[in-house]
Amino acid sequence: MVLSAVMDETKRIEALMKSLLDFAKPPRPHAIPVDINSILESTVAFSLPYSSVTPKSPGSIRTVSNLDPNLPPTLADPGQMQQVFLNLLMNALDAMPEGGTLTVSTAVEGGRRIQIEIRDTGKGIDEETREKIFRPFFTTKHKGTGLGLAVSKRFVEMQGGSISVEGNTGGGTVFRILLPAADA
Repeated sequence: MVLSAVMDETKRIEALMKSLLDFAKPPRPHAIPVDINSILESTVAFSLPYSSVTPKSPGSIRTVSNLDPNLPPTLADPGQMQQVFLNLLMNALDAMPEGGTLTVSTAVEGGRRIQIEIRDTGKGIDEETREKIFRPFFTTKHKGTGLGLAVSKRFVEMQGGSISVEGNTGGGTVFRILLPAADA
């Protein structure tokens, strides 16, 4: 029992150190033409089995995918973008402990940018928290480090993009990422 607790705490400290290093000196992106839809699909498939609710429980997560099949490629680091999407998806799942709907969508905006939205119907984020959410070490979680969204923001900006957060009209939160299209 004590050994298990020590192992869990060691893993948590390792994750914290990696987050600190990524924030302090993020690895240079290895930008290649990528299909954002493909990265999103694989990240959703990876993250949902680790949700705290099971697909058949009353509090299950319903996933809606609205991916634009004509989405142009973007120049980005696929590993960094997967880390960004995984962080946003895990936060969305955490925000819906009683279940809800997770919507992932992509679209072309103005022919020059790719828009990615990750939308949940969870508890939402108040305006005061939204203003601080991308700051390093700011967290609303008991075991959070406050680095996940700060690192995600930095990774998106390193790809030439932007990330924002707003309330979802149906309840919950919407994270929106804009990335330049590769041919823009």
